[in-house]
Parts: sequence; structure tokens; C-alpha cells
Amino acid sequence: MMKMLLGNMGHEVVTASDGLLGIETFRQEDPEVILMDVMMPNMDGIESARRIREISAVVPIIFLSAATDSGLMEQALRLGSDYITKPIQMPQLLDKLNAHFRTILAYREVLAQKKEVEQLHARLVDENTIASHVLTRMLSGFQPPSEILQYTVIPSGMFSGDIVLVGATPSGKLNILLADAIGHGLPAAFSLMPIVPAFHAMTKKGFPLEDILYEINHTLKNVLPIGQFVAATAAALDWDTGLCKTWVGANPGLMLLSGSRLSSLPSTHLALGITDDRNKEEFVCETIQLKPGDRLIFASDGLVEAWDDNVKGQEGTLEEFILACSPAEIFDSVLTVWKRYHQHDDASLAVLHMTDRPTGGKSPGETVTRPVEHARITLDLNAGQLAKPEIFNMVLDAAQQMGIVDKTDSQFGVVFSELFNNALDHGILGLSSETKYAAADGFDDYIRLKQARLASLTEGRMSVQIEATEFSGKPATLLRIVDSGPGFDQTLLRSATESVVKATAGRGCNLVQSISLQVTYAGSGNDVTAYIPRPE
Repeated sequence: MMKMLLGNMGHEVVTASDGLLGIETFRQEDPEVILMDVMMPNMDGIESARRIREISAVVPIIFLSAATDSGLMEQALRLGSDYITKPIQMPQLLDKLNAHFRTILAYREVLAQKKEVEQLHARLVDENTIASHVLTRMLSGFQPPSEILQYTVIPSGMFSGDIVLVGATPSGKLNILLADAIGHGLPAAFSLMPIVPAFHAMTKKGFPLEDILYEINHTLKNVLPIGQFVAATAAALDWDTGLCKTWVGANPGLMLLSGSRLSSLPSTHLALGITDDRNKEEFVCETIQLKPGDRLIFASDGLVEAWDDNVKGQEGTLEEFILACSPAEIFDSVLTVWKRYHQHDDASLAVLHMTDRPTGGKSPGETVTRPVEHARITLDLNAGQLAKPEIFNMVLDAAQQMGIVDKTDSQFGVVFSELFNNALDHGILGLSSETKYAAADGFDDYIRLKQARLASLTEGRMSVQIEATEFSGKPATLLRIVDSGPGFDQTLLRSATESVVKATAGRGCNLVQSISLQVTYAGSGNDVTAYIPRPE
């Protein structure tokens, strides 16, 4: 009768004649609700329910029994079951069934949501793994020795909104960029992605730091949503002169440790991605002089703010802590102390150690392309072409693309940069090196004067010849530069340098002589030929 009544209500009903069959039927049918008599042949309801509970802890069991034994009812309830005494009142049974069905529907909904969340989580893990792989590969590249530069980025989660980029120019200069995107996680990390290719491509081609920052700002302003920007600290170090261009935009100031003196170079610019393209003044860099033994320290606000909030009370300010450290141990000591405390933001730290010029060589992971034997390129440049800021990089890139010069040949880059700029600055533009050293800000005056003369340049020519050849049986690159300037007294290169100005101004020529196999001057000194050894 029970089967008929429930069937008429739309339920599918399966029956079993005893407790053992009930267990077997449960395994086969997996019902949603079990109605079970306490007294059954072969195995009573209590034991059957106990064994069913071993299979499923959630299926509702309703006992039907004429017995009113409180102990029996207690056993049934302990098994997570319900209990109805006979004679059965259909309204009571239907109420209990409906209550259990509502519970079952709610449980199914929870299971469906759980499955959906698990699938979403799995998809996010896959997407994050792919994104992490792409970001990691994009950030890989030039790695200077640790005795020159130490740096690290510590994310607060799976992704970091901080990056530190490092690259070497063809002339051997070292470019460093520490960038901190607003926000956290994947959105912040993706805000940094446009920076990476622009930085590396322009550094490899030898563009000035100002141009690199301008291009990065232009790109970010075009691709980032309103309100998203990137704080940055940048430096470009010329190992030969010790001159270092610096730029800080909305980041903690650079710290310069020179001997026992620690000075700060504060932020004087807006973050990247904010400034209008027409405001090129925003990307003018400050130039400082580094001496051997000096340290230049970069830090993001995540590190500085965490130090102020958590560490300062125990270790003093970051500046006090750095002054108390051995200069060679600054990087490791700061990180060791900072990591003791919980971090809530991405953090990055870099320490540049000013040493003698590092030896040349190819960047890690970079393929060496052997120059084409006895290939040659000759370019005659007019005033309009020489006035272009990127002309040096264009000529160098042309020689590299044609296979005449190896892209990893930093020695050629140094010599070419020195001789090209000497011909342009002193031969065609008529600039004097004494301007650089006449005052504390003489180098900035020199750059401004050069830019002004380039802007008004209407006359002047330069011929550049680059050839893959040999010198005394050794692989070499011939570089010849002829300019239309008046030349100079070549005996000055061999005369005593009793003047500090002369000694300093002639340092580039001495460097060219030390790298090259041979350097000769012809004409009035405006025709120079150098043979530079090629990488083996």
C-alpha cells in the first residue's frame, strides 16, 4: 500500500523484503530516501541502517515501527535517522519526506556549486600558470655578475606588481629599471608587460635612458586604463666615466652610499603612464658621478613602507641600518631583516656596486652570430641625418643586421660610441669637453648645449665605414670615421696631461687605444681608423 501511495504521488519506489536485500538494493539503486521497518527478517532495521551508514553518511533513513521503545528510538536517531511510529499518518509522513527532499535539493545545489568552484579554481590555476610562465620568460635576459648588481623581487602572492629590468647597451653602459605598478596580483603584473619589450629592445640598440622612459610612458598611457600607472626608478651607468643618469618617478628615492655618507636622490617626476607625450621635460635625467666603491640602492615602496611599519622600531630607519652595514653586505642584510616580518605588498630591492669596468662578453642565453667575412658597409651622413637622436643606433643596428658586427661585441660598441660622438660633438658641433668639468653641473650644461646645436644643425657631414676583416692575421672589425670638422692637434693625445681637464677629457681616447689593435689619425685629425678585435 505504501508503494502504491508514494507511486501515485510521482515518486519512483523500489522495495526489498528483508534487511540483507535492503542493503544490496541500496548499493544497486542509490535511492534518495529510505523508508525502513525496524523489525525485518534476516537482519533488523537497526543493523541494516548501520551498514548503510558505512556506505553513505548522508542518505536520509526514516524508520517505521509499531514499537515505542525509547531505547530503540535512541539507536535510530544516533544513526542519523528519523522515526515514525505506526499506525502511520500520511500527512506526517509526507511532511517528513518533503523536508528531506528539500534538504536533498539544497545538498545537490551545494554540490553543483562546489563542482563549479572547483572547475573555476582549476581553470584559474591553469591560466595563472601560463601567465606566470609568460611573465617569467619575458623577464629573463641579461644577468650581470652579482659583484656588480644584486637584485630581487618578492611578490606578496603568485604574481608581482614589481619588476627589476637590467640591460647592457652596445657601448657597454648598464641600464637598470625598477618598476612598481599600482595594485597587486595579476592586474598589476600585466600592467608591467608593455615595459619589458620596450626596455630591452631600446637598451640593446643603445637608446639614451630619456628616450627609453619617454617610449615606456607613451606605451603605458595608450594601453593602461585610467587610474593605472607605474612608479619607476631608473639608472644608466657609464662604466668608463662613472657618470650615471638617474630618474625617479613616484618611487622611494635612490640612496647613494659613498664612503660613510648616505645621500638620497628623491622622486622629482610623476609615475610612468600619466605624463602627456608633449612634456618631454618630465623625462630629463639627473647625472651623478660614481666612484669605485660607491653603492646605488633602489627600493620599491613595498619594502620601504614595510620597514617603516614593522622594522624601524627594532632596527632603526632603513638609512640607519644601511649605514651600520658593511657595504658589501647591504643587500643580504636588508633582505634578511625585512623577511622576518609579514609582508602585505610586493617588494623589490637592487644594489649597484660601482667597480672597475666589467669585462665584455655575451649576455646569458644570447646567441653569437659570427660576422660575415670581409663584408663592409659605408654610410655618408648629412646634417639632417646627424641631427636625429637615434642616428648612432640606426648605423650600429644596420651593421649588426647585415652580419658585419656581432650583436654581443661590446668592445666594438664602446669604440664606435667614443669615435662617433667625438666626431659629432667636437668635429661637427664644435663642443669642448672642458664644458663638462667647468662646474658641478657641467655635464648637464654640455648635454643642453649639444641638443641646442643639433636642433639648429644645417651643415656638416660624416662618413662611417665598418668592415669585417683581419689585422695581423687576427679577426678584426675596421671602423673608419671621417667628419667635416676642423680636426684637432693630434700631438695633444701624446702630450703630458698636467691639467685635470685634459686628463679627464682624454679618457675616452685612451679607452679606444686600450681596446683597439691599432688606431690611426689622418688629415687634420678628422679622419680616424681603428681595428677592433672581434669576439672569438
